[in-house]
Amino acid sequence: MSKEVDEVSLPPKEGALWLVYTHGNQNDCEISQTFCSIEDYNNGHQIKCIPQLSGKSFCAFCHGWLILRDVVDRRSFSLWNPLTLQSVFITPLPFDLFDHSIKAYTLITSDISHNNNVRVVLLFFRDYVLSYQTKDFTWVSHKVELDGDSLYVCDVITVNNTIYGWANTGRSYLPLLFSMEVADDYSHSLTVKSLQMKWPGSGIGCFQSVEYWVESCDQIYYVCVYIRHTEDHRISVVKVLELDLFGRNWVEVKSLDGRAFFLGKDCSTWCWGSNTTTSDNVKSSSTRGGGSGCIRGDCVYFLFPERDCVYYCYSLDDCTLSVFESCPNMQTPYSSPIWLNMMQQHHRSLGVLDVKGKEWSQIKENVDDEGVDNVKINWSKEIQGESPRFVELPHHLIDLISKYMHLFDFWNFRASCKTFQSAVVPLTPLCRNNNMLPLFVFLKNDGRFCEILDPSRDDSCTRIFQLSSEPFAIDFFKDGWLVISVGSSRSLKYFNPFTKVRGDFPTDGCLSCFSSIGFSTYPTSPDCMTVAIVEKYIAVEINYVKYGDESWDSFELRYEDIDLDFHPGTSSPIDFEGTLYILDRVGYLGAFVLVKGEESWRVYDRPQTQLFDDLDSAHLVMSGGQLHAVFIGYMGKWIEVFKFNLLTENWCKVRSLGNHSFFISHTSSFSVETTEAWMRNRIYLSRVKGNGIVFYSLDTGKYHVFGSEESMENLYGTKEPTQCCWL
Repeated sequence: MSKEVDEVSLPPKEGALWLVYTHGNQNDCEISQTFCSIEDYNNGHQIKCIPQLSGKSFCAFCHGWLILRDVVDRRSFSLWNPLTLQSVFITPLPFDLFDHSIKAYTLITSDISHNNNVRVVLLFFRDYVLSYQTKDFTWVSHKVELDGDSLYVCDVITVNNTIYGWANTGRSYLPLLFSMEVADDYSHSLTVKSLQMKWPGSGIGCFQSVEYWVESCDQIYYVCVYIRHTEDHRISVVKVLELDLFGRNWVEVKSLDGRAFFLGKDCSTWCWGSNTTTSDNVKSSSTRGGGSGCIRGDCVYFLFPERDCVYYCYSLDDCTLSVFESCPNMQTPYSSPIWLNMMQQHHRSLGVLDVKGKEWSQIKENVDDEGVDNVKINWSKEIQGESPRFVELPHHLIDLISKYMHLFDFWNFRASCKTFQSAVVPLTPLCRNNNMLPLFVFLKNDGRFCEILDPSRDDSCTRIFQLSSEPFAIDFFKDGWLVISVGSSRSLKYFNPFTKVRGDFPTDGCLSCFSSIGFSTYPTSPDCMTVAIVEKYIAVEINYVKYGDESWDSFELRYEDIDLDFHPGTSSPIDFEGTLYILDRVGYLGAFVLVKGEESWRVYDRPQTQLFDDLDSAHLVMSGGQLHAVFIGYMGKWIEVFKFNLLTENWCKVRSLGNHSFFISHTSSFSVETTEAWMRNRIYLSRVKGNGIVFYSLDTGKYHVFGSEESMENLYGTKEPTQCCWL
C-alpha cells in the first residue's frame, strides 16, 4: 500500500514529455494532476497527487523548473524541479497582485555544473518587473525603460542567462525587440538594450494569430499560428522563424532537423523526435505519416486556447495538421495545461546534412536534363520492367495512346522523353474521361512541391510547380482554376495549374480579411462574377466583381436589418440559376441576386441540426440539381447531411447520397456521380491517414481510410493539409 502511495506522490519517469492538467477545487488544497504522455498516446496518462503541487497552480515551466503559485495566498510563489525533486520556497510578495496583471514569467539558472540552481526569478508586469534573487531572499521592483521611454513588456524568453523579449513603447505600432541582463550582485540592476531588429512580419494577412517563443539548441525561435478570418478558428498557416542575432534578421525555418517544438504560454520546450536517428556528423528525420503515439520530428505541437483538452501537431514537411485528445474521459481541469519536459536535453551542435537541399538540386538537374518544364514524378511504388519503345510511332498514335492513361501515368509518360512531350498535348482537368473521382492535391513545405492522391488508386505522385514567389494561401478551387491570396496584403490572383493561365483581381477594396470567395464560372469567361464575403463587426459585406471590371462593388447587410442572424463561415458560395447561395456557420442559407446592377438578399432558415460550436464546420454542395448542406462536428464526432427544397423552402435530412459521392474541403465542395457501387454514398474529406484519404460512409456510419480496412469513430489522429483542394 505504501508503495502505491509513493507512486502516486512522485512524478512520472524521467525521459518523457508530458502535458499536465490540474484538477480539483481551485480554493481547495486537494488537487490532483493528470500527466498525459505524447509518446505513448493510447496508454500514456497517469493520475498523480504530488505533495509539492498540492494547493498550487502552474505559472510557467522554464529550464527544468516549475514556477508555482499558491491558490489561497496569491502572494506566495515557489519552485519545483520534477527531475531532482528539489523545491525552492520564495519570500511572499510585499503586496497583493491580480492574476491578469502578470504578463510573463522567467528565471535565470546557474551553470549546469552547479546543479542548474535557480539564481533569479522574474515576474513581468505591464510597465515594471519584479526580480527575486535566491541568495538574498528579496523582491526588487524595476521600471523597464529604454532611452527614457517606458517599455510595456508582452513576452520574454531566457537563453544563456540573457532575457530576450518584445514590448510596446507607445510610439510605434510594431513591437520592439530587446535584451535584458540581470546583475549577479546585490544591486539587482537591469541592463536593457534594443536588438535593432524589426518585428517578424506575418507574410500572409490574417485576422488572428497566436504567437509563441521557444529556445532550442541555444537558438531563439518565433512560431506564429495563423487563423482564418472566421469564428470557426480554422488554422491556415504555421510559420517558424529563427532569430539571427548576428545578421539582425529573422530566417524562416522549413525543417527543425529532427526536433519537435512544444508550444504554450510560458512553458514552451523542445526535444528530439522519437523517429530521429543521429550520428556524429549527420542528423536526419522522417515523420511517420499515420502513427499516433510517437513524438514526430520536424513537427510543432501546440495548444489552442479554446480547446485545452486537445493538442495540435503541425508537420513542417508536408504542411498537415493533426489533432489528438490529450486523455479520453478526463475530468474537467480548472486551469490551462502545461508542457512538462522530463528529458535531459543534450544541446549538441546541429551540423545537419542538407538532405532537402540536395534533393531539390538533384530534381532540378533531372528536370533540366529532360527538358521538361518543372515536372518530376516520384512514385510511391517501384515500377518493374522497362517501358516499351514508342518513339518511332506517328505522333497522332502516341497522342491517342496517352488518352487512355491514368493522369499519373500520363504525367510520367510525357516526362519520359522529348518526343512524347512534343507529341502529347498537356491535359486540362476536363480531359480526365477515364477517371471518375477527382484528385486530392495539397502543397508541401515551401509550396513548390504538390502531393497528389487519387481515391481510386493506392499510389501517389509529387509535382513541382511554383504558384508564387511570395507566401500565399489557397482560397478557392473550381473547374481547374485556383484563387490564391498572395503576400501580407493578400492580393488576389487566379491561376490554372494545367494551362498556366493566370491573372489578377482588382486590388481596391478591403478584402484582406474575407472569410470565403468563389466565382460563377471560370474567371476568364465574360460571364464570370467573383464574390468575396467579408464579416464585419456590425454587418456582412458582399464584394463582387465582373470579368473586365477594374474595381470591386460591395453590398452591405447590417445585422440590425436582417431578420435572421447570418455569420458567414469558410464554405464557398455556389452559383445556381443566377442566384449565389452562401451557407453560414450554423446552417442559415443566404441568397444573393444581382440583376441589372440591382442587388437583392434574403436568408432561409437553417435545418434542425445538432447544436453548433465554433469548431464545427458547414459545407454547401450542389448535387443532382439540388443544394445540400454537410455539417461535421468537431473532429468528426458527428456528421449530418440535409437537402434544401427551393419550392417549399424547407430542409430535409438525407440518409443516402444514391449514386453520388461528396468531396469536401474548405476551398471547394462538390458532388460526383459514380458508376461503381463501391464508390457511392461516401463523403470524402480533406484529410489523410498514412497515404490514404479519409472518407465517411453513410452505409456504415463510420470513417474509413481508403486502401485499408481501418474504420474510425472520429477524426482524431488523422492529418489535414492546411493548403489543399479537390481537383
